[in-house]
Amino acid sequence: MTQSPAAQMPGAEHGLFFGRVFAAMHQGARPLLMGIILLAVIPVLIVLFWVLPVTLGVCLARRKKLSPLWMLFGIHPIGGWVACLVLALSKGKVECAKCGGYVKPNFRQCPFCEQAMASPTPPKPSA
Repeated sequence: MTQSPAAQMPGAEHGLFFGRVFAAMHQGARPLLMGIILLAVIPVLIVLFWVLPVTLGVCLARRKKLSPLWMLFGIHPIGGWVACLVLALSKGKVECAKCGGYVKPNFRQCPFCEQAMASPTPPKPSA
């Protein structure tokens, strides 16, 4: 009883992706087409899972007046998504009217110039 070439390939019996690709290429599949598809898919995955959270995180940090250095966690792809989530859920900072420093919105006094911060007025109930 002879085995098919795909069954003789290492990794094919375990169902591994690269074992299947190698077995398909060995059986006469178009290796150029497979290479082009892999060259198109891998950069898209890198952009989606690594570059996208870092870019979104930097934009969120600038919009909320927070430090974009949070996105240094983006060196690791999962760290980039976690840092982006932290920035999305954090409150932004407000600017002091006197010195222009950025402080947290719950501060009553600016820590830089000791100017009293304007407290946000609650919305008036409509009658």
